[in-house]
Amino acid sequence: MTHLVQFFFCLILVSSILGQFNSNSGIIPEKFLGAWLYENSDNLDAYLAAKGYDEATRKTIQLPKFTRIIFKTGNKYREMIGTGLRGIEWIEGSKRVADWTFELGKEFSSKYWDGTDHKILFTYDPVGDKLTERHTVIGTNQSENFVFQLKDQNNLDLHINFKGVELIHHYKRVASH
Repeated sequence: MTHLVQFFFCLILVSSILGQFNSNSGIIPEKFLGAWLYENSDNLDAYLAAKGYDEATRKTIQLPKFTRIIFKTGNKYREMIGTGLRGIEWIEGSKRVADWTFELGKEFSSKYWDGTDHKILFTYDPVGDKLTERHTVIGTNQSENFVFQLKDQNNLDLHINFKGVELIHHYKRVASH
């Protein structure tokens, strides 16, 4: 009898996990949506060194207070990153880092802030509760994952790993979408 109970328990557990994958496919949970203001970073210097920037250049780099906005638009999503955002509109003189519309799980191509062409793919892992933005520079095998993790409803960490060096950008929620 106990084996039968264990079997049904395992069956329910597997069914629940599979149900999470199916019910969340194509959907970014609401808690990731909204406007997020960059606050600071951990390990920026080591990350830039891994990217090949010399020490003199690294000392001059200071990241501006970018706003990162992710919101639903029809059956797609839009991500806007930059300064000079008013709601979901760019104001004159804005510094635009990114502005793209995408479907979760569907790769697309876009120019990145540094002028390189990237293939970009957004995915959501419901078990790990992580939103991932994968960038692959077109014409190379060079790729990076930008992994969004919520610390709580108002604080988001963005983990970026390059050649074994992890950079973490910290964001604070500034507004609902």
